[in-house]
Amino acid sequence: MSHCAIIGAGAAGLSAARTLRDAGIAVSLFDKGRRAGGRLASRTSDYGDFDHGAQFLRLRDVGLLEHARQWEQAAALSIWPEVGEAGKPTALIGTPTMNALAQHWASGLAVHCSHELQRIDGSPGRWTLQFADGVSSGPYTALIVTAPAPQALAWYGDTPMASALQRVEYAPCIALMWVPDSATLPALATLSPPAGSGIGFIAREDLKPGRGGVPRYQVHADADWSQQQIEQAPAVSGAELQRRAARLLGIGDGARYAQAHRWRYALVTQPIGQACLSDAARGWHYASDACLGGRVEAALLSGRAAAQAVIEAGAGR
Repeated sequence: MSHCAIIGAGAAGLSAARTLRDAGIAVSLFDKGRRAGGRLASRTSDYGDFDHGAQFLRLRDVGLLEHARQWEQAAALSIWPEVGEAGKPTALIGTPTMNALAQHWASGLAVHCSHELQRIDGSPGRWTLQFADGVSSGPYTALIVTAPAPQALAWYGDTPMASALQRVEYAPCIALMWVPDSATLPALATLSPPAGSGIGFIAREDLKPGRGGVPRYQVHADADWSQQQIEQAPAVSGAELQRRAARLLGIGDGARYAQAHRWRYALVTQPIGQACLSDAARGWHYASDACLGGRVEAALLSGRAAAQAVIEAGAGR
């Protein structure tokens, strides 16, 4: 019986898993994080939730748009009208958080979190995964890795996929979750700051659809400033980002709560240019936003393509 292991339970991994499950193929997902979702990440605080990863998604693919209607009916997705732009698809957000959308995708799947892959043993058709905590899992007939390209090279470095993975380039992002101590805050739901400010995007979390709670901001630095700051301690870069955001908003830079997060592989700037990669001889595949570009939709499409490659390989046996 076919059984596919997927490394990484972000958008690409979950998309691949759902596609395989719908085709009747057994799937096991493994992620080193504490929850599925990858960059569809949300953090809980005493002041409310923060979407400190992907802020929203835009969908163009007909199949994904059909799924989106189902997600909306399940109350896992909402339109975010304040991010509307002429000529671009509607901005969509997970409800009540971005990670809640990922949890909806993960529903009914075998997702194993806090599992960091160390190596892959075995032979075609009988692959075993060895994890950092000494646990092993297998055998599997196929593998799909969805980690960022530099991490995937640790396992795929001696495969035909390696040269394509080595060409992928990323820009980082410093993200700040911030509850100002100012009594009055601007009523802007979002703000796209001017070039040179060091900030790429600011959102009022409490003004997003279905959110509410204490007034609070999610601040994302731009790529250039993030690249300069990526090796700084998050507390240091976060404090500077907080000061910059306060100047733009015209408020004091004090905080009731502030927490920064570093996304080293936030945005793909040089993608592979094809939907997925495959080593047919081994039954190994690669999918992520590194394949088609740095957006959630690209990751979903890549995962779907890798799953289809697994399905087609099984049909050809």
